[in-house]
Amino acid sequence: MRDHLAAADGTTTLGDAVGVWHATRGRGAEEIGPQFELNRFTRRWHEENPGGSREQLARAWVAYRDTPLEERGRS
Repeated sequence: MRDHLAAADGTTTLGDAVGVWHATRGRGAEEIGPQFELNRFTRRWHEENPGGSREQLARAWVAYRDTPLEERGRS
């Protein structure tokens, strides 16, 4: 959907966007770019903690963010 909107030349309608949305709904989650580290972390955290709360996610993010870069991702 982002690619469709980014490529819009001013003639794209809301109907066009809805059509793209319907056509792409079954694809599943796409990879999140590395520049969106919080989004990547959030997706992974929710996969690992399906019943987790927003507060738990926030605490986990702070702990992750405070971890030195070379140690992130190690279990």
